[in-house]
Amino acid sequence: METRPEVVRQACSQAHRRRDAEELERVRQLGSVVVHDLNNAIFALLGRVQLLKRQVTDPQISKSVADILETVRLLESLVGSLHSACQREEAPFSVLQARQAVETALVEALRATEAPHGAAGDDGHDGVARAIAAIPTGTTFEGSATELAHALRQLVHLHRRRTARPLHISASFDADGASPRVRLSISDDGGAWPHPCTPPSILNGSCHLETLPLAAAQRALRDMGGKAALEPIAGGLRSTIELPIALDATPSPLEEAATCTQRAARGCEASCEENCQSSRRPRHILVADDDPAVRAILVAALESVGDEIDTIADPSALLEHPELELFDVVILDAGGGGLEALRRLRARGSALPVLVASGEALDERAIADGHAATRVMMKPIALDHLDHALSALTARRA
Repeated sequence: METRPEVVRQACSQAHRRRDAEELERVRQLGSVVVHDLNNAIFALLGRVQLLKRQVTDPQISKSVADILETVRLLESLVGSLHSACQREEAPFSVLQARQAVETALVEALRATEAPHGAAGDDGHDGVARAIAAIPTGTTFEGSATELAHALRQLVHLHRRRTARPLHISASFDADGASPRVRLSISDDGGAWPHPCTPPSILNGSCHLETLPLAAAQRALRDMGGKAALEPIAGGLRSTIELPIALDATPSPLEEAATCTQRAARGCEASCEENCQSSRRPRHILVADDDPAVRAILVAALESVGDEIDTIADPSALLEHPELELFDVVILDAGGGGLEALRRLRARGSALPVLVASGEALDERAIADGHAATRVMMKPIALDHLDHALSALTARRA
């Protein structure tokens, strides 16, 4: 039989291990936020310096620019080391029945956090059940149920840290538009929230440790095209998750005919393939990236060589672009739902060339899935390498 001091010692040891694990997870979350922001900042800096190098003719200035580039490369290697230290295992990507995936993840998240939960207004949990039941049986949730549960746990944890009062949960299902979405809202009555309602970022100056769970939830959702938001409300705090529900993306015969007409209108028929490849005409490029600094440097770099650029700030909305098949090539951010948008693009039979730009190492064979019109490159990308990759992809398109 254990003595009382021994029981106390074991309890203290367990509490210390739990505290250490929580602190380690917070450090890993903060490191992931820092790595993401630094990587995009370095990409923008590297692009600006490379543009300057192209324009400089003075030998001494050229040497100074080369020294700056060397320093940027050193920063890049340090950020890579930080990324390796903060990386956690990613849950496998899967395609699940939407109704069951959302319901299971919500139950798992609440159980894992041992959070009491109450009713939101008159709907309460009946509203959650009705919203989930309204999701058509045939629709799919294209992502990871584990990552979804992780995002929900983080948001519940954010509320539990500030109040011991019951949480109020509500849900709605929006079937309008081309991208139906489930919205889950979690709120409390714990009083005013003193911090900015944005994920921590070293770039926008709002890096508060209290909002780290929000950043972790954003990171867990971004590859599925989902989003997490936080806002103060009367008497409490509300976090909202939006989850995209996938529908059949098979193009109609009219869309396929329009695509053929558009390709012919560009003057790149098979009969003049050699002429198209030998003459350097402006490339029509779509940049889909949620980071404004990355979009800005890509536009500046590509316009400097005569390309025509269009941009969208939501990679998950790639398929909603009305002139998508008119572009010669797409530069697609892997995050923010970009990978899922690429999968749906290929599922409907499109051969549009896509250059996937990622801040993390990706398995190109798995992403491309044997499709020759897909290329994966890690940020920051040297502008010369970017230009060569785009040239190869557009040549294949022609």
